[in-house]
Amino acid sequence: MLWVPLAAVVFKAVQVYAGARYIVLTGEHPLRAWSRIPGPRAWVAKLVGTVSIIAFPMWMAALSDALASLCIWITGIGGGSSWGRPLWGTAIILMATTLSLIQTYNLVERVSTLILVLKMGLILLAILVVKPDWAAALRGLLVPHIPAYEPWVTAKYPDFMGRTVF
Repeated sequence: MLWVPLAAVVFKAVQVYAGARYIVLTGEHPLRAWSRIPGPRAWVAKLVGTVSIIAFPMWMAALSDALASLCIWITGIGGGSSWGRPLWGTAIILMATTLSLIQTYNLVERVSTLILVLKMGLILLAILVVKPDWAAALRGLLVPHIPAYEPWVTAKYPDFMGRTVF
């Protein structure tokens, strides 16, 4: 069953690319072109719409559950309880619904900027916590260096002794 999401992603990418290309080249929306496919009027558009309406709740549940698991992993809040993922998932759905209802381009731009600033701040914080050796990083950037296993790796796992690092 793992081929189903992969096929869906490939078909969706083809659909989006072909639709965008068609609308740019002809100025006509792809749904209008699909309505001319032989058979009952607009049957392709109705089929795609029906599948989308049926799949939307499952897609929304899977996405919010995955994001809830990620939020628990990042924050540690709700991980050991039965209410953690449902609460995070519900909060994510409510936030997405609220943003959709009051959506303006200005709001989307500000929220995107806020998320980007938060990500950059967390990256900077991670760098400060790790305290990398900047001289070694610069040396590694400028001078090629073939890595080697740390001594504890070959001591603890002797089958790594003859392997190359690559």
